Amino acid sequence: LHQDVHSFPTRRSSDLGMFNLRTKTIALTLIATSLSLINAQEIIRYSASAETNFGSGDFTPYYMVSNKHGINSINSNSGYIRAGIFKEIDQEKIFSWSAGVDMLACYNDARNARIHQLYGDINLYCLGLSVGMKEYNGVFKNQNLSSGSMVWSGNSAPIPQLRVGIPEFVSIPGINGWLQIKGDISFGKFIDNDFLSDNFDPINGHITTDAYYHQKQIFFRSKEDKPFVMTIGAELASQFAGHYKLYKDGNVVLDEKNKVNFKSLKKVLIPSEGDADDNPNDQVYFYGNHLGAWHAIGEYKFNNGSRLKGYFEWYFDDASGMGKMNGFDGLWGLEYNIAGQGFLTDVVFEYLQTTNQSGPIHWASGDHNGTSVNGEATGSDDYYNNYYYNGWASNGMALGTPMLRSTGYNKNGYLGFLHTRVKAYHLGANGYITPELKYTALASYRQSWGTHFIPTTKVIDNVSYMIELNYSPTKYKGWTVGVSFAQDCGDLYGNNTAGGIKLTKSGKIF
Repeated sequence: LHQDVHSFPTRRSSDLGMFNLRTKTIALTLIATSLSLINAQEIIRYSASAETNFGSGDFTPYYMVSNKHGINSINSNSGYIRAGIFKEIDQEKIFSWSAGVDMLACYNDARNARIHQLYGDINLYCLGLSVGMKEYNGVFKNQNLSSGSMVWSGNSAPIPQLRVGIPEFVSIPGINGWLQIKGDISFGKFIDNDFLSDNFDPINGHITTDAYYHQKQIFFRSKEDKPFVMTIGAELASQFAGHYKLYKDGNVVLDEKNKVNFKSLKKVLIPSEGDADDNPNDQVYFYGNHLGAWHAIGEYKFNNGSRLKGYFEWYFDDASGMGKMNGFDGLWGLEYNIAGQGFLTDVVFEYLQTTNQSGPIHWASGDHNGTSVNGEATGSDDYYNNYYYNGWASNGMALGTPMLRSTGYNKNGYLGFLHTRVKAYHLGANGYITPELKYTALASYRQSWGTHFIPTTKVIDNVSYMIELNYSPTKYKGWTVGVSFAQDCGDLYGNNTAGGIKLTKSGKIF
């Protein structure tokens, strides 16, 4: 590794970033098809917005960027114009469909213009099918106030994928609604080759392009109309296949292309050891890079309509973490929702710890040919990093919690995460100053010890906060004017200060 002293390389536009003829044709075809299927009872909505930030520092402050689906640039003094058309699923119908087209034009960003969302969904009874690029939030988290889920948080841009499953909770037959189930499975493909190539320093290290994405989750919930509701479940995700190159002293010493076929899809769907078609490490361990989390959520509803929710998310990066051999690591949270539109309507407090990682040492004799040391130590899980794949990120933004500093902030040509051993305290709140003026406040304190493999020489801490005001006048329906102010203080991101302005107009087309 080199020190964080290099500037960002010049970046090309994304391979799906510019509006070429093919993407235009797909978007126009989807719009035309959607409009042709609409009847008088369907509702089509539009949304248009423009946002800019201006200030000092190397980066846009943390809270102006995090958990916003990769829309805002980490580069300071940046902005965008956005426009979209959406038709939503009608959950009351046996058969319903939805579609969306969402465009972005950005400045001072790695990708100047791109299709942000382009998708079509079909629901039949309780089953759902989704195809395309679509925003997904972290499971059971307050997207506006939470620090983010650990597997998928809505921090990065959507990944093109095919997703099938039960999108909403449905009752399991025969038990009078006392247990409900939801879950889904998806396969997709990373589209960040240009970012990876432009930000990789090929002196020493590896890069994997054209990787594929897989996700699956299942959750069970107790009877929803009772005062206390319990939800438990798990989600798993993985990277697989792709084109791997290993460099030493600027030269390629290993070049492997991993094809995608039915056998590889099966091996990642049901985690299995690799075979002769796969790289040597996947033949010893499981095929692909797997990670996931256990979830438990308890919610109590008061008679006045307020709700109190407690939750934990136990993250794991291999079997030792899955067996909860990683100590207190995970996300722990409380959320209180107050009925009505008072000065305080929602408040979230979360504690995140990722320092244990099943211990500081990893040793497996299978990794070292000819060794006489037969013992085993299943530690140093190295969250979000992998020996074969790039960090758990897309276009430089963490797929999981942004509290583990995203790879786009690296200035040394390294595509992995440099700060995964952290302790963080996060607080979020919102409410109404007047019926037309809403505020959101976010703040956090974070400490980092680097990683087990690349520890820091001292504790690196960081304070970030943001206050945001949104004015939605009833006289001008659908219009919202937002202003924000945010700061970072510390060595993790440097000292960054910025103000932001956002204008949004939304409504129904018909």
